Amino acid sequence: MDLDLWRKEEIAEKVLKVCQSYPEFLIAQKKWPQYDQYGLNVVLQKRWQELEKRWNYGTDSPFKKAPILHYIGNGKIGGSKCHPEFRQIFYELLPQIPGIN
Repeated sequence: MDLDLWRKEEIAEKVLKVCQSYPEFLIAQKKWPQYDQYGLNVVLQKRWQELEKRWNYGTDSPFKKAPILHYIGNGKIGGSKCHPEFRQIFYELLPQIPGIN
């Protein structure tokens, strides 16, 4: 991400304005808050590139080792489609987070 361009074009401010103007679009699939994602999609449309799947792997996908896991949607830790292996990884790593007892 080009932070100089981000600041120059006031992307954060524009995203916030979109989110504040259209709060009805901040809930994905009428279930999950997506907070800034809608604003980012609107402001940055046609200005992004899709990453390889390994960098955007959801825990509702079939189990495999991935460098980054996203606990989103039905794959949230308490979600019905979060695979048990991903749930186990989450709870194994949780104590390593500073401030978590």
